[in-house]
Amino acid sequence: MLQSTPKPQRQSVNTSIDSQLIN
Repeated sequence: MLQSTPKPQRQSVNTSIDSQLIN
């Protein structure tokens, strides 16, 4: 799954998850 996802998109998802965790 991670390999299939492009790096830019993956970073976006990671940022969203990080934001949720921080919130």
